[in-house]
Amino acid sequence: MDEFEQVLGLYISESRELLDEMESLLLNLEHDENQSESLNGIFRAAHTIKGSAGIFSLDAVVHFTHGVESLLDKMRDGKIPSNSELTSLLLDCKDHISLLIDNVEYKTALSEHDELNGRALLQTLVIVVKQGGRMAQKSRQLSILS
Repeated sequence: MDEFEQVLGLYISESRELLDEMESLLLNLEHDENQSESLNGIFRAAHTIKGSAGIFSLDAVVHFTHGVESLLDKMRDGKIPSNSELTSLLLDCKDHISLLIDNVEYKTALSEHDELNGRALLQTLVIVVKQGGRMAQKSRQLSILS
């Protein structure tokens, strides 16, 4: 294994740990008295995954995670209040980032279904940010492609 592969392996391992942290913080977000601290932790995890992905030119991870960061940034600033729908959306996004990391590790591509779901999630993120946190029913349905 060459040095690049070793460093990439460290990125994958760290990303999985950060995704676990994100999930834990998201699952406790609604019951957390200090949501600000939790949102900062979720944002830091996403930001670290995105920033490190940029070093490896993992454009799909960077692009998707940037959309997640946009929503988290508005939530941290108090411009978009946390609610169960947004938590669910962010958990779906965390799962999609995990799929993207799997693809890096196994040198595979997203399935057509996962690719479409990722686009729908990203579109939903953009709409939610533009609408100040309100989720249009149509956009939410898009992100739950089965």
